Amino acid sequence: MRVRVTLEIEMKSAMSVGAGQLTESLVDKSIAKDVTRWPVIPASTVKGMLRSQCERLARSLGLHVCHAPKPASMCLGERRCIICALFGSPWHESKVVFSDLVLSEPRRVAPESLVVVRPGIAVSRRRRTVEEGRLFFTETVIGGLVFRGEIYAELDESEGGVSAEEASLDKRLGLLLFGLQTLAGFGGKGSSGLGWCAVTYKVYKDGVEIVDEELARILEEWQ
Repeated sequence: MRVRVTLEIEMKSAMSVGAGQLTESLVDKSIAKDVTRWPVIPASTVKGMLRSQCERLARSLGLHVCHAPKPASMCLGERRCIICALFGSPWHESKVVFSDLVLSEPRRVAPESLVVVRPGIAVSRRRRTVEEGRLFFTETVIGGLVFRGEIYAELDESEGGVSAEEASLDKRLGLLLFGLQTLAGFGGKGSSGLGWCAVTYKVYKDGVEIVDEELARILEEWQ
């Protein structure tokens, strides 16, 4: 079964998704940008956040889930948990592919106008006091922006290595979609009010959009 999910993320607050590499900026933490300097949410960030949500959901229902991201504690050999069957592991190919999430609005302003630099200062947790000389600056993207992208999945019911119950196509698709529904934010400093978002999506199975009734049935056992 081939699945395509069109994804829309509306940022309800400012966001700070780190670039993950050295940049030309003088700030301590730069946001992720594309080659034309527009903010993006990298595919790796989307996959990591969604995998984490799906792991929590599966564990809450008593399903066996390995302990990512350390390879030594992840599924090895033919036997796989439902999470590794979807998202892959160091020894198994992922069945799900993510695109970067890019801005959906018309780009009538300069990229720099969407970025705000926030100052911060480190606090010693042991002494509960401000640490001297630890002022830092973080780039954030303003709230109210909408990012769009896609998720692709190739799901095979005859795939080995997972239990018969977990091999169900609707079971794995439902986990993926319910994980999306529970995503509430992206990036760091959520406790400071950054990264809160609303997620909407449409699902296409073998090229045909899944209607609300079928979608509700797929999601039912995960709710």
